Amino acid sequence: MENYKFNPEQAFNTISDHWKKWAAAHGVEKWVVGISGGVDSSVTAALAAKIFGYDNVLGVLMPNGEQKDIEDSKEICRHLKIEWCTVNIGKAYEELLDEVVFGALRAYGIERASADTITNMPARLRMTALYAVAQSTDRMVLNTCNLSESTAGYDTLWGDDAGSYAPIQGLTKTEVIALGDWLGLPHNLTHKTPIDGLQPKTDEEKLGFTYADLDRYIREDVGTPELKAKVDALYRRNKFKMDMIHIDGPNFDALGNFVRYNNLPNAEKGDKSSYADNLDIVRIDAEPRYPEDAEVNGVEEDNDNPKMPFLVKDEKSQDGWVWKLDVDIATGEIIGWPKDVKARAYYKVCDCCRIKYHDKEYYQYVPDFLSIDDEGFGDYMQITIEDGKIKNWSESDCRKWLQENMR
Repeated sequence: MENYKFNPEQAFNTISDHWKKWAAAHGVEKWVVGISGGVDSSVTAALAAKIFGYDNVLGVLMPNGEQKDIEDSKEICRHLKIEWCTVNIGKAYEELLDEVVFGALRAYGIERASADTITNMPARLRMTALYAVAQSTDRMVLNTCNLSESTAGYDTLWGDDAGSYAPIQGLTKTEVIALGDWLGLPHNLTHKTPIDGLQPKTDEEKLGFTYADLDRYIREDVGTPELKAKVDALYRRNKFKMDMIHIDGPNFDALGNFVRYNNLPNAEKGDKSSYADNLDIVRIDAEPRYPEDAEVNGVEEDNDNPKMPFLVKDEKSQDGWVWKLDVDIATGEIIGWPKDVKARAYYKVCDCCRIKYHDKEYYQYVPDFLSIDDEGFGDYMQITIEDGKIKNWSESDCRKWLQENMR
């Protein structure tokens, strides 16, 4: 879109008009918002205070044990003159994590929760706490996600992407910052380096691009081919979350904004075929029972010193190795596989194979399109790779399997 310019006052009026009508229709005037000390929660709380009055907004601080920047959360509450309270999720997080490991995972030979579990569990606990506070004080929970995070899938399903009303979900990160400046919020909070607090890296370090570049692509369709390809892949891979979570909020089409993905079909809630149709890549994690039943360029594998690409050490694996492949569903091409390497793997799989898509893993028997035999108690999987592609790969069979197994 040429000559694009964000108008924060116009955006505020759009939010205010829609929010007031929505609140009146639902009989709501009091709100709960989780305060992290970052720009998104700060702007969301400021909007609620400006539109409905500071005495109708309750900020909830939710550190996981110790939070280094907890003073930032307190600062925005003081600045807005809103009431605030603290619910420390640290003890609940540690105890729940222990219960998950000792009560469930160890039964499957897994000694520790995955990195994704450790990252996402605090966000889901925080949302549980917010709804407990809101329900007990007759309020509604505000969602604090923005358009940039949702586009890149940088949110936690049933965690920070939940809520009852989402005032800034149609604004990019750049626009949220500009709106925060227009609202007169402290500069150190609106321009604070975005970091989710769940991992040591910043948002932009984990995404691999800046919000400024992402937002230019979203609003102006401007960016390098590499950026566009990466964002497109992230969007399609994570779009199912936006399809599942439908939270009301203002529509910014009225501002004449170009939105990169507004021409893509929106999957209806529960429409599994749409999720599978929009998926680009599927992860295949294979844990071989007998790693020697594999060849690389015609040479049998050595279990002590394997040569197979993407075969990585994994302490949770029975034999210490897991084969991790990201496969282009349309072509069967393995992302990053050396074109000059031919490989064959013949695995007795049983419950040691998993197909992974999005953030879900399925410890099921091998899907039909990869299975070559079945002796009644577990399938065999044989994958032959030539020219960087899985031989005899079937896109239609893969998508059919995904549709049937999503849950």
